[in-house]
Amino acid sequence: MTTPRGIRNLNPLNIRRTSTTQWQGVAEVQRDREFVTFACCLLDTYRRRYGLETIAQIIRRWAPPKDGNLTEAYIRLVCEWMKTDAQRRIEPEDYPTLLRTMARVETGQWLPEEDFAEGYALWQETKNP
Repeated sequence: MTTPRGIRNLNPLNIRRTSTTQWQGVAEVQRDREFVTFACCLLDTYRRRYGLETIAQIIRRWAPPKDGNLTEAYIRLVCEWMKTDAQRRIEPEDYPTLLRTMARVETGQWLPEEDFAEGYALWQETKNP
């Protein structure tokens, strides 16, 4: 069995590359032409720049149907695994749990909770040096 792309790239959420993929925390070396190496700050950008605060809003932007995603099924799975509803407002302290759950949808695997907690802590340090 092949290791999922998100695991190989250290990008369990399969964040796509763009022409503006230069945010703090992105790895200098990118091995994949299409997807970037994982960075926690994307959720906060959704919140600050686009006003997206609920699970449904976030996932509809993250995995839109136009990209071939089963967006509503994605939302249902995340909500089921998080034992909550799609209109739940996500606060920054919820990012590790939401990201870990979304990574399971993306890769089919539960990744270590500590990895997401550590990524969140590192992101917090960059915001408040």
